Amino acid sequence: MSVLFNVSLDSGPSRMVSVPEESKVRDVLKLAEAAFCAPEADCHSLAVLREDYVELDKDQPISEISERELILVVIGEGSLIERVSVLCGSVDIDLSSFGNSELTEKSKDGKNLLHYSAMRNKEVLDFLLEKNLFDIDVRDSAGQTPLLLAAQFNSPAVVLTLLNAGANIKAMDSQKRTFLHHLCMNTWKDGCNELFSKAFAAKLHPFLYSTQSSTAAHYAALSGNTNAMQLFIEKFNFPLDLVDGYVRIDFG
Repeated sequence: MSVLFNVSLDSGPSRMVSVPEESKVRDVLKLAEAAFCAPEADCHSLAVLREDYVELDKDQPISEISERELILVVIGEGSLIERVSVLCGSVDIDLSSFGNSELTEKSKDGKNLLHYSAMRNKEVLDFLLEKNLFDIDVRDSAGQTPLLLAAQFNSPAVVLTLLNAGANIKAMDSQKRTFLHHLCMNTWKDGCNELFSKAFAAKLHPFLYSTQSSTAAHYAALSGNTNAMQLFIEKFNFPLDLVDGYVRIDFG
C-alpha cells in the first residue's frame, strides 16, 4: 500500500509523491528532490510540517505524519533568498560568506532576509541588523515591515530587538493594520505585556478599523488571545466579556 504526499517548495509549485507506507521521511525527500532538482544539482533538503515549521527527523516513519502536509526545503541551486526564505537560519548557512547584493535581494512577494528572519530566527536577525544594510522599516508587497511580521509570528524578544533598533511602531500595512493588529494575531503570553504597553503609549487603539473592517480586538478574539482581551478590558473598559476562556464582544 502507498501513501500520497503533497510536497511543495514554499510559495512554489507542489507535486504529489507516492511512497510505500513503510517508508521514512528521507524516502519522501529523495523522491521530491528528483521531482524538483536538476539531475546535476547539489541539493540538500529537509522536511517541515506546514502547520508549525518544525523540522522532521529523516528517520521518522511517514506513518506517523501521513495526515499532515509537508514542505520540502531545497538548499543548493538558486539565489540566497530562495534557499533560506522558508526557514531562515534553521538550515546551517554561513551568511557572512555572501555579499551585500545577495543579502539584500527580495523574493517574489517583496520580502528580504530581514523580513524572514524577523518572522523566524533571532540569530540571523541580529547578524543582519549588525550589517546595517537595510531600511529597518522596509516593506514587502503587502506593506508589511519586519516589525509587523515579528509581532505576528515571532517572540516578544525579537519584537523588542527591532523596536530597540529603531523600527517604527506606528507603521501600518497596506490594509491599514497596525502593530497592535499584528500583535493580537500572536498567542504568546509571557513578555507580551511590555509590548502592549508600548503600543498603548504610541496611541494604537484596539478598535481602530483596517480597510477590511477588522480591529485588533477582532484579531485577538479570533486567535484566542485572551491575554490581549483582558488587557483591553482593563485599559479601555470595553463592552466585552470573557466566558469560559472565550471572548464575547458586544458592539452595541
